[in-house]
Amino acid sequence: HSAPSPDVEFAVGLLDSQRAVLEQRGPTEDYISLQLLLAETQYKAANPSVQARLLECYFYILELPDVVTQAASFASLLRSLTICDPEKALQENGYTLHADVLDAFTNSIDRILSETADPLFVLNRILDTLSISHTELAERLAKRVNTEQRRDEAFARIASRLLNAPPQTIAFPSIHHILSQIVDPDNRDDSIQEAIQRIFSITEQEDVAIVAPRCLQIIDIGKSIRDADLRAKVLALSSASLRWSQRPELVPLANQLSRLAEEAWSSIDDDWLRIDIAFEMSLAFTRVDRTLSLSFIEKADQVRKSLNI
Repeated sequence: HSAPSPDVEFAVGLLDSQRAVLEQRGPTEDYISLQLLLAETQYKAANPSVQARLLECYFYILELPDVVTQAASFASLLRSLTICDPEKALQENGYTLHADVLDAFTNSIDRILSETADPLFVLNRILDTLSISHTELAERLAKRVNTEQRRDEAFARIASRLLNAPPQTIAFPSIHHILSQIVDPDNRDDSIQEAIQRIFSITEQEDVAIVAPRCLQIIDIGKSIRDADLRAKVLALSSASLRWSQRPELVPLANQLSRLAEEAWSSIDDDWLRIDIAFEMSLAFTRVDRTLSLSFIEKADQVRKSLNI
């Protein structure tokens, strides 16, 4: 908590004075999101009225007639509770808010799954809300989706949301676990590529040095990608990321990955694709190993010449 700020208190009070107008104008989810944002603001300002606001939100959501809006709103409330009541004070001393919200949310989800032919269309934004704060709950929801393809999409969405966390807080063990739930190899390989791309996109060396040792499980499953062109790109990005971390203990693995990337590249059947992938691999190594980067430019040129272009 921080000390209460007069400016914050004034802003919260001003918005509260317009509550009836904001509720009337809607949309309902936006109104609830605003109330939860105010609760989080009050929590950070050590305002004791945060508990009352959370309870008000619970009873308000409980009365919503639309089950989809209700489920999405309960998901938002669950997430806010992890911020505003991390010690679960509202689960003690006669209160059972955490359990009550989870029960009400589960009931809403049960209705959605029984009444909706394509539940993933409805559940997507709920998965987005819960993936970071309640990963296990999001996983349980994904497992209840009614077809394998939709379940794969749900797991991929959870992994994608987890990857969007700040670099030093990315939950790589959870991502590795979620990726293992994806059944279709092509879907899984696409999600692995997204994960490696996210790691490679971290440009601050201090962040990479922290992240690199924690993402080795993800990097390891990149070796199993079926398509040679995708595997070559992923292994090159992985090698470049480990090199960028400048951690001496990771140099042998980085070297192994670059060799595996070259082997995968050599096994690509389509010469035009080999040229394109060679340029992408060269670009991946540009910031960490100029010699290695240039070697893939040369490989692309050799293939080009073999085609008499």
